[in-house]
Amino acid sequence: MANGKWQQWVEPENLERITNWAANALTHEEMARSMGVSPSTLYNWFRDHLEILDAVKRGRLLSCECVENALFRKATGRYEITETFEEFKGSMQDGKPTDGELTRRTVTRRGAPDTAAAIFYLKNRMPERYSDRRTVEVEPTVPTVVLGIEPGRADG
Repeated sequence: MANGKWQQWVEPENLERITNWAANALTHEEMARSMGVSPSTLYNWFRDHLEILDAVKRGRLLSCECVENALFRKATGRYEITETFEEFKGSMQDGKPTDGELTRRTVTRRGAPDTAAAIFYLKNRMPERYSDRRTVEVEPTVPTVVLGIEPGRADG
């Protein structure tokens, strides 16, 4: 059934579908199901038809770039928070509005930089500078003494 089916998936519009699936974090199994093939068939197509594998890689890269951009905006405070408030102005009778008007107000404000996001970003983008682990090389400056041998005696 799947013989020759790969040919339809190397058409540009279907490669774009595969890229979008990967960008939306579909697993290989979910992609295979959407394509009407088994996961093992899809893995064989990855091996035999690199354009299909490349479409998946492009999609994964796109999703990583989106997350990276969102993390950067969160770390630097370059994002917006939008809230909507409802306010009733008028008279109430028995806890219910009788006359007046309901006003909706939308407020957009800039988010504050997130220290945890900044730390995560820096540790991953510049690990040599911001890693928790430090490699320190120490060279011995004290002469090595072998026990049982006195310095200056050749016979031990």
